[in-house]
Amino acid sequence: FSLPTKGDEDITKSVPLALQRLFILMQKSTYSPSTSQLTTAFGWSKKDLFQQNDVQEFMTVFINNLKDKMKETENQDAISRLFDGKFIHFINGLEIEYTSENKEDFNIISLDIQGKSSLKESLNSLVQADMLIDDKKYKIEGYGYIDAFKGNQFLELPPVLHFHLKRYAFNMYIGATKINSRYEFPFELDMSQYMSTKIKNDERYKYELFSVLVHAGGAQFGHYYAYIRPTVDRKWFKFNDEIVSVVSEEAAINDN
Repeated sequence: FSLPTKGDEDITKSVPLALQRLFILMQKSTYSPSTSQLTTAFGWSKKDLFQQNDVQEFMTVFINNLKDKMKETENQDAISRLFDGKFIHFINGLEIEYTSENKEDFNIISLDIQGKSSLKESLNSLVQADMLIDDKKYKIEGYGYIDAFKGNQFLELPPVLHFHLKRYAFNMYIGATKINSRYEFPFELDMSQYMSTKIKNDERYKYELFSVLVHAGGAQFGHYYAYIRPTVDRKWFKFNDEIVSVVSEEAAINDN
């Protein structure tokens, strides 16, 4: 509600203003409020609403809209403080003293799940170091080709951590397909083992699960719904458009 909006703004073009109105209606109204003003502000027509959109793309647009609106205000870094982290890609020489580092900002962590059965496997794969030896030697100026190893680690993590599971694969014969194999994730997650070796263990890297976004359907069409734990209490709700129902934690974690 502290977003810098004005009453004379066109709500059909202002994502923050439409968002504020939606939250007010959700808190105060006795009926299920429509999201049409918010989707119109995104530039989507009624026809667009019936076309499948990727949730990661939506979130990127959504966050960027809010960040742009909050520039040069007292809350300009509020979104970044919640969702932004830093990832580091590194290459270290094996026989000579050489290090190359490249830092990358993120607000969503995309994970490969093909051939993986759990979040832990995907994270291990993400940070696993690769040896650059034999015909994979790494070339650096002044030395030529050297033996090295490259890897990835997290340098900073935000208070709210988003994982995006890459459930879609492309087959050259049949096009896009959805990976429907079982994939497990825990209620509690300790990210300290995936942090840079420069970082000491910290309680801030221990997370609890608060929401699970589910896509029902295939690669060409489908429907999103969510399991959400709105407070620190372990009481879960299923949000399926205008229908909100109480569900068990078992349903939220294992039954989707």
